[in-house]
Amino acid sequence: MVITRARTQFESEVTTSVGAELAALQASGADLFTHVEGRARTIEEALRERPKATELLSEFTTLQTQVTRAHRSFDRAIRARDLASARSAALASSQLGPQFDDLATRLGIVKTLVLPDVLARAAQAFFDARYADVLATMTIETANAIEVPLRVHALVIRAAALFALYEYSGARDNALRTQARERFGLPADGPVLLVFGGSQGARTLNTALAAALPGLVDAGIAVLHAHGKAGAPAGPAAGYVGLPYIDAMDLAYAAADAVLGRCGAMTVAEVSAVGLPAVYVPLPHGNGEQALNAAPVVAAEGGVLVPDAELTGDRVLAELVPLLTDPARLAAMGAAARRSAHADAADRLARLVLDVGGKNTGGEAA
Repeated sequence: MVITRARTQFESEVTTSVGAELAALQASGADLFTHVEGRARTIEEALRERPKATELLSEFTTLQTQVTRAHRSFDRAIRARDLASARSAALASSQLGPQFDDLATRLGIVKTLVLPDVLARAAQAFFDARYADVLATMTIETANAIEVPLRVHALVIRAAALFALYEYSGARDNALRTQARERFGLPADGPVLLVFGGSQGARTLNTALAAALPGLVDAGIAVLHAHGKAGAPAGPAAGYVGLPYIDAMDLAYAAADAVLGRCGAMTVAEVSAVGLPAVYVPLPHGNGEQALNAAPVVAAEGGVLVPDAELTGDRVLAELVPLLTDPARLAAMGAAARRSAHADAADRLARLVLDVGGKNTGGEAA
């Protein structure tokens, strides 16, 4: 019986793990095929204007057939929950990308600047809107030179994209706030606390939130909780939404009024960029760098630092109920968090990357 229970538990854990990996692969595969197939459409349009380029047309037709087959194989493998076959199909498609680029080069098509998949979609919109003049005249060589530093600095640019999101979309805008709350099934009115601790979750945060949840509900505070793939939800409770992972953090920030979370560099940069007050709980190990990440925001009175060992349900209630039920204090702390951020990071970083790309090719990027 013990062996049977152990095997059942093992099979359950494997199934859960495979499901999570399939979901991640499905999302990244969709981005991959969108990019490759979009490149194919650009080439197809160029070939229509060159009916005599029969050799290039033949080569393109072969590549297009291979992409179509890979996409169908990928979709079949995802439906069958066949991880190995799905990875193989995605790999086959990714290997066709350079061949499409080579074909585009021979057709004289300027390569479009492609941002890494890790970036929020806001980043692409930001680059396209503000640097349309640069991108429209960019040579293939310059684009290739720029793509390398973009990929090296992907996470930094993701943070910069959130500054752009705040600047252009207005993360505190009522329309976006309404859309975000509808997306997650949160109440349209009243304060919302966003809790997250990384893709695997954070045990301390999850445990403290579970203890505090009844008090938060009694105070009329809704909760959006990313408990992690390895964690467990704190609910059920009215106004509580628990998810293993949030893949639309821009909307999560737009829906929220305050944050309870760790203070990694990207978390602090993003949360302060969109002007959210936060209770930061640094990791209890390492060299204390997480506490240092949050220190400028805390000093500016845009956040509060609580040691991991001190985070209990009672402490969550003591820190967040008075804040979330006081609109004036909430607005003041949010403004302080925003001021502590580097509000021009998106523009400075984008210009730097474009400038580096231009210098690497001996031209001008801006």
